[in-house]
Amino acid sequence: MNKPSRRSLFAALVIFAFFCLVRAPVSLVSPFLPRQIQWQHVQGTLWQGQAAALGLGNQIVAERLEWAFLPASLAKGRLEWQLASRFAGKPGKLALSLGLEGVMLKDLDWFLPLEPLLAQEPRLQGLRLGGEVHAQAALLKVGSKADARIEVDGLFSGLVPQQGPLGSYRVDVEMQPDGSGQWKLLSLAGILQAEGRGSFDVNQAKASGQVTLTPQTPIPGLSPALSTLTPAGQGYQLSF
Repeated sequence: MNKPSRRSLFAALVIFAFFCLVRAPVSLVSPFLPRQIQWQHVQGTLWQGQAAALGLGNQIVAERLEWAFLPASLAKGRLEWQLASRFAGKPGKLALSLGLEGVMLKDLDWFLPLEPLLAQEPRLQGLRLGGEVHAQAALLKVGSKADARIEVDGLFSGLVPQQGPLGSYRVDVEMQPDGSGQWKLLSLAGILQAEGRGSFDVNQAKASGQVTLTPQTPIPGLSPALSTLTPAGQGYQLSF
């Protein structure tokens, strides 16, 4: 078999394997997912499918998750899917793109709960905080400068359910082409002020910084949990 024939055969096998993969039932992928990720009532294929809910650490982070492969992306040498979901009745969307230069997220406009994110920091678990997160970004890709905005609305604590919302906040994120970046936390409203800043590195999966929580009025049911953090002026500080 001459070289052109071998190349043609190899290309045909790659294309055949690709279409077998994307047309395979998505349930075949489930056993390979990290244990912390669960989905309910999943159906369809990697090409196009849906799930009633997506969970992280036994908490639902998305409902009515849907995905669809975009064949036109093949002409650009990439594999791209359009994803959509709902959380608390609000629609979210993003485009996931894979290529030789890496993973890329485009047109990110996504809603999810705050609880699974704070669960990653043991020192905040005692505060039993929750709320709604809204993440937005035009493009997120290592190798390109990127900006993102994350808003937290309706922060609450299970320790003081009668208190109602404690505040609303915004995190501004700036990432450099090398994957390093800075973040800054600002308070928008509420009786629990929060300020902070820090840095991160996507390639090393590391983040560091300081966050200061300052009650503007006494919150008796929350004070014992806040006092487990480091005192800082009129507030309490968390360093990581």
